[in-house]
Amino acid sequence: MSLAPLARRLLAVLLGVALWLAAGAALGQARPAGLPAVITAGGSELDAGAIELAVEQELHVPLVIDPSASERLEISVTGRRANVTYRAFGREPVSRAVDLPTDRARALETIAFLAGNLARDEASELLAQLTPPAEEAVTETPPPPPAPAPEVKAPPAVPKPAEARPIDAERPPLLQSTSFAANITLFYPAAARQHTERWLLNAELGLSYSRVGAIRGVGAALAYLRVDRDVEGLAASLGWARVDGDVRGIQAGLLGAAGHGRLKGVQVGLLLSLRKGNVDGLQASALAVTATDVLGIEGAPLVATARDVQGAQGTAGVSVARDVRGVQLGIVAVERDLLGAQAGIVTVSRDTSGLELGVVNVGRRVHGMQVGLVNVAESIDGGAIGLVNVAGNGRFQPVAWFVGPSPLLMGGYKSITGYTYTQAGIGYDFAHDHYRWEVGSGLHLNLGRGFQGETGLAYAQTNSAKADQDIRKEVRYDARVGFEPVRGVTPFAGGGVSRRITGAGADYRGEFAFGISFL
Repeated sequence: MSLAPLARRLLAVLLGVALWLAAGAALGQARPAGLPAVITAGGSELDAGAIELAVEQELHVPLVIDPSASERLEISVTGRRANVTYRAFGREPVSRAVDLPTDRARALETIAFLAGNLARDEASELLAQLTPPAEEAVTETPPPPPAPAPEVKAPPAVPKPAEARPIDAERPPLLQSTSFAANITLFYPAAARQHTERWLLNAELGLSYSRVGAIRGVGAALAYLRVDRDVEGLAASLGWARVDGDVRGIQAGLLGAAGHGRLKGVQVGLLLSLRKGNVDGLQASALAVTATDVLGIEGAPLVATARDVQGAQGTAGVSVARDVRGVQLGIVAVERDLLGAQAGIVTVSRDTSGLELGVVNVGRRVHGMQVGLVNVAESIDGGAIGLVNVAGNGRFQPVAWFVGPSPLLMGGYKSITGYTYTQAGIGYDFAHDHYRWEVGSGLHLNLGRGFQGETGLAYAQTNSAKADQDIRKEVRYDARVGFEPVRGVTPFAGGGVSRRITGAGADYRGEFAFGISFL
């Protein structure tokens, strides 16, 4: 047998093996190192590295930052808005945008989800080349070595299933126009644009019922306007206006306005103004308003309710809040803790640091003043001015005193709360057959060693005991000093100068008084 044919066959086999190896090497070199991308996040709290890692975990392929690549994924984040664009040679760029949640982790998931969907739609062939075969993945990933229990590491991050994604990420990205997006709706979904609930519009006009995704501009409807996400601008209706996202601007409804997100601006409803979210600005209605937290003004004629108020809450009916830092007004004003002022016919609070002004004021701990006809509190660190003042740390005393130079014998009560007193009584003038009633209030001070000092204003009216006739009405300035030798018994002496309002006698006259209080 000749060796020449054998040699030729061996040479052919070796040549085939070499060509096969060369082709495999060429294929291995042809596989790209990663998906070209450009990431900018200068106008947000997110960093480019965190965005890159989130997108890589979503796509299961590496990213290569290459601004010069003809086919690339561009991610731009500014504030709370993300724009994702895919550019390919010979094709028009494809862009999508989405508003980001305030939570950092949810914002990264939203960006990764948006970028992943766009890349899968526009670069499926390139992603297929970048994804390693199953056998290669098995050989390249050795099993992790065992580790002690305290050192156990979490398993590699995997994308969450669709049902576990945050609400903002579950929603499809809003459709946007590169120029001005306008629409007119007869009755949703009968509209000039299809799927208006997925559009970010600059102008929307509804002839009856409109439903849009978001508004950046003006949206108006004759009967009912519904916005599923955010509004930047104006959302108004002659009937009902509902916004289920944040509002930056004005939301108004002739019948009512309602929402679930944060309001930065004005919300007005003729009958109702309802928001399950915070209000930074003004919320008003001709009937009732309600909100979560208010930083600004909330008001309505009948009912106003909120959780925390920093600013003012007012109504001609019932005003209810948890904590108020500012002013609360209402016929009935109810709140838990107050730092500021509360006024109404009836005011009710738990802890007050400031002023309660009403006909009836009821509180638990008051650091400030209660002013009204009836003031009630468990403790007062400040004072109370009213006809009846009752405090757990105060004193309510019967009192009797003599006024001269006329022989006038008086009897009544004195209430001491904090640094204030109220004294009221009625008496008889034996020399002139007159009777007098008076009420006064002012400053009460403990001077130490059992001594007490008081100074204040009083109103007094003298009438004839024989005929129903006013003799004199006057305003008086009083000052007196008391001494408490034993607990509950306080003799006192002092005097006053009165100014005649109407009736007989001199315009100004002086009096002296002495008496005793008990308890």
